[in-house]
Amino acid sequence: LKERAKLLGFPESITRLAIAAYRAPRLIMQDGCVSSPIRAGRGVIAGCGFAMTFVKIYCRDAFLRFCIKHPKVKFDAYVDDLTLSASADSEQEVCDILTAATTDLLSMIQDELFCEVAHDKSAVVASSADLANAIGAQLGCVGATPSAATASLCRTVSYTGSERLQQQECHPQLVVAPSLLCSPPR
Repeated sequence: LKERAKLLGFPESITRLAIAAYRAPRLIMQDGCVSSPIRAGRGVIAGCGFAMTFVKIYCRDAFLRFCIKHPKVKFDAYVDDLTLSASADSEQEVCDILTAATTDLLSMIQDELFCEVAHDKSAVVASSADLANAIGAQLGCVGATPSAATASLCRTVSYTGSERLQQQECHPQLVVAPSLLCSPPR
C-alpha cells in the first residue's frame, strides 16, 4: 500500500498515520465484558474513513486494466464490495460476457491484489431465474450461486431484436465478490 500510495502522489504522512491506526489494538465489548486487545489481521476495518481511499489506491491499476479488457461490463466497487453487470441482445451473450469477466476478476483479485473472494457471500442476481442459473452453472467454480429470489427481485424484461434492456435497474447482473479478504496494509 505504501509503495502504491507514493506512486500516486498520496501524502506519505497520511499513509503512515492510517497504517498505524490499522495496526493499533482493538477492544471488543459485549454485555459489559471487554476482550483482551486484538489486532486486525486483514481486510478493511469497519467504519474506517480512509477505507475507500485505500482500496482505490491499492486496486486502481488492476481495476483500470480490468475495465479496459472488459468494456461491455459495468464494474462498481465500494470498499470491498464488487459488482459486475452487463446488458446485451440475448441472455446467452450476457452469460458469456459476465462469465469471462468474472473469471478474469477472480484471477486479478488473487494474483495481482493478493486477496481472496469470500465465495460464501458471492451471488448472482439476474433478470430471470434461467439467466441466474446459467451464470451460476458457468461460475460454480468461483463460488457464485443463483439467487432463489431472482424472479421476485426484478420485473420481467423481454429481449426483442437488438433492443437493450428497457429498465436500467433490472439488467442481468452478477454480484461477484461482496467481500474481499485482504492482507493487512504494509
